[in-house]
Amino acid sequence: MDDLLVQVRSQPWFYEFPLPDGSFTTPDIPEEVAQIHTTCRDKLCSIIASEIPDASNLIALDFAPHRGYFTIELSLHFKNVIGRAYG
Repeated sequence: MDDLLVQVRSQPWFYEFPLPDGSFTTPDIPEEVAQIHTTCRDKLCSIIASEIPDASNLIALDFAPHRGYFTIELSLHFKNVIGRAYG
């Protein structure tokens, strides 16, 4: 597992993802662009908390998972997440 974490941390990523050891991936985009992702993620969390307070037994559908950034966030709130990329 340590070797895999080293490999993951050694390359740039589009999003900053949390890793199992508490570290994060390094995004390869400007900070002002990264803030768009975190702002959207925070809004998503706010909507889940206010509209679906007990999502732990529900399934979420992610119709545009791109690289999984929001899919990972959804997985923290829902029992299961199904991602479906189009295009």
